[in-house]
Amino acid sequence: MPANGTPLLFTIATRMMLAALPMPWGCVLAGVAGLVAGSYVNWAVYTLAWNARPISPWAGAHPEAPARRRLDRLPVLGWVGMRREAVLHGERFWLRPMVIELLLAAGWAGLYWWEVDR
Repeated sequence: MPANGTPLLFTIATRMMLAALPMPWGCVLAGVAGLVAGSYVNWAVYTLAWNARPISPWAGAHPEAPARRRLDRLPVLGWVGMRREAVLHGERFWLRPMVIELLLAAGWAGLYWWEVDR
């Protein structure tokens, strides 16, 4: 058993399963997981901050904000739709969270490539 408590067989089986994917599919899967992780990072940035602000589509909306749509919760595309709240949060408030999600997606896909194919 490895030091972190994970059974060795599970660790080996998971690595073999991910490595058995064709490289493009593995990179896409890692990128999608990065987008989801980026959504959680953005939620944490705005909700757990010292001065919490209701910017994240997963947090409660600002009282003066227009109603949030289901599509607002999609990574990257949701921030484009959230531009309608620019009057409340600032002209380009949506750029930073969108870039965070894109960088995490690219980073996770790059890490997958680095670990599997290099």
